[in-house]
Amino acid sequence: MKGCFIRAAAATDSAMIVELFVSEFKTTVSDFLVYGCDGAEEYVRAQVTAAPFSRESMFVVAESGDGVVGAAEMKRRPGAIHLNYIAVRPDYRRRHLGRQLLGAAIRCSGESSGEIVLDVFDENASAVTWYTKLGFTVGSRSDLVELVAPQRGASGSGYIAELAQADACHQRFGFSQFSVLTKRGRCPVGRLGEGWFRLCHPDGVTDPEVFAALRLLDPGRRIFGVLRDDQVPHEQVVRTVVRSSRMTADIRETVSRLEVWP
Repeated sequence: MKGCFIRAAAATDSAMIVELFVSEFKTTVSDFLVYGCDGAEEYVRAQVTAAPFSRESMFVVAESGDGVVGAAEMKRRPGAIHLNYIAVRPDYRRRHLGRQLLGAAIRCSGESSGEIVLDVFDENASAVTWYTKLGFTVGSRSDLVELVAPQRGASGSGYIAELAQADACHQRFGFSQFSVLTKRGRCPVGRLGEGWFRLCHPDGVTDPEVFAALRLLDPGRRIFGVLRDDQVPHEQVVRTVVRSSRMTADIRETVSRLEVWP
């Protein structure tokens, strides 16, 4: 494309990548995202500068005379790749930059076959339409919901594991993850910024010991999860923030459609 070129991200692009990703979402949603945390720029820089064999995420950017005007992040997963974010500055849209960024992100992942996965908010109708044209289909839907503890009280006391490591991570990046161990097992819990815990597994939603342990750790934080409707009792839902769809496609099919896009 004249005036723009796609390249692998550099450390100096970190701030612009975060700005582009966050600008895609309403403030009410960005508070629940890693890229809404104060240390997100440092996180991107760490990923970009890590040795290739140790990178979970690959970042590509679109650059013009105005600087970085688009970016995409592709995460590697066993047997699949996950398009985590893709964004183009509003005044550079409708120039096929999104298509070029997605193609470059797939190539950067090193995967030429298998499945590509993404999550998209249902309210972003234009994105859903775009992915559908590229061969993606909806497999499941989930709600991002704020939660309260189960009505029954905790019958025992859970305890928290990996907190020291999580604290060090949180200090650097503004987000972290640890585990709460209860009689039911291990429940992974995320922390985002200064305001939220995220329950990362549906089993923790109905475990009162998990909520009791988190209340002891930080009583001021609220709790949310991204869950299917059948995974959480309705009486525990304070509010639904947004609904998302998990979409999947075959990598070869997506690449083929990108190549013939009009």
